[in-house]
Amino acid sequence: MDLANAYRRGARLVEAGLLTHRRVLHGRPGVYIATRVGLDWSGLELPVAGIDLATYVHDVEAVWLGIELECEFTAEAVLTERELRSRDMSDAWAAYRNGQPLEPRYAVALHSQTAPRGLHFPDLV
Repeated sequence: MDLANAYRRGARLVEAGLLTHRRVLHGRPGVYIATRVGLDWSGLELPVAGIDLATYVHDVEAVWLGIELECEFTAEAVLTERELRSRDMSDAWAAYRNGQPLEPRYAVALHSQTAPRGLHFPDLV
């Protein structure tokens, strides 16, 4: 898909309320973020993402890597950090409340084997 077509599609998704578009850094392309409606429409049970300037460049590069991986392995085969957190954190908090050790599927416990707040997740799997 050429760039002009991608921008047209992005603009239509913004008009439909499925995405928002924000310019973050001067002279750099803006970013599209899924709205609550967009996340619900796509079946993703995730909170709406925010923008953190401290990790902005890293996050943009992770998106490009994710796109390349999806092209090579299919979108269904690639999970993002947000998807991994969504899957592991509910189980981690349930184990914590029941006094059981954490057994995350995707995360690594950096500080504690019992506190979910210490879990570290990869950017993509």
